[in-house]
Amino acid sequence: MKFIITEEEKNRIRGLYEMVGDKLSPQGLQSPKAQGTKDQATFLNYYYGTNLSSATTGSWTDKDFNDTLKKFMEEKGVPVHICKKGDGYCADGDEGEVTTKEMGKLNQAMGFLQEDKSDTFLDQFARLYGVTSEEASNINFSSSQTQMDIAKNTLMGSLKKPTFEYARERRLDRLLQELLSFYKGETGLKGSISEEQKIWLNNFIETLKSIKPQIEKYVQNLSQEEFEKLWRPLTYSNEPPSTEEKINTTNDSTYDYKLSGDKYYYSLKGQNNWIEANGKGLESIKSKVTFS
Repeated sequence: MKFIITEEEKNRIRGLYEMVGDKLSPQGLQSPKAQGTKDQATFLNYYYGTNLSSATTGSWTDKDFNDTLKKFMEEKGVPVHICKKGDGYCADGDEGEVTTKEMGKLNQAMGFLQEDKSDTFLDQFARLYGVTSEEASNINFSSSQTQMDIAKNTLMGSLKKPTFEYARERRLDRLLQELLSFYKGETGLKGSISEEQKIWLNNFIETLKSIKPQIEKYVQNLSQEEFEKLWRPLTYSNEPPSTEEKINTTNDSTYDYKLSGDKYYYSLKGQNNWIEANGKGLESIKSKVTFS
């Protein structure tokens, strides 16, 4: 069967692919999304006998990779979604990228979800988040973990780097959708999540949703050098302020601020979990917050 498209439609498709083919930054090529692209391209090379460079580079903007992925999805009946600016699913810079809103079907078609009795909840969660099982092994998956615990010990701990990378690339919305599909049992191994793990996963999703706007706003205002400095461990302190410390609790309704020596800190209102400020946040505190 032949499909005939108008010249207007051709031009629209060309426009969608305008971003595809651009080179990614070295940081982008090391991101969790790049690793997922490598896995998909490696499979496509094996399936079609092709030699897609994305299997080694991890570049999801490569046009040959996108064309081949689209061909495979159409053959397997996986709904194709071509990213558009403002579509509410893709990052604005991903125009023309081929993806799907039913990632579970794509993973199933590629054999990524074949049942393995040794595949634990930790393994599945780590793979979904784009980290190794070893990197996720320190996460406390107990249902007793509060949202504050998850934010401090997990999202700002073991998963800090990938979380901030997703935020930097504006991919947290897509990640949240994939996590929700995992929670609902639409992806992953059937019956592999216990009730306690489901409680933790629900708390994790809600925590990520709540802090997503602040993280995105924060990392988008950082230079690349400032962004890379974020991988240094955050320092939390519950110690009472010394006589050399000055605190402002009245500047706004969301945060408290502290000046200790020549360093500035902020904390959620009333929590006393102080985080050292840097980048644009540091500049903002210096210019807007007074200490007496």
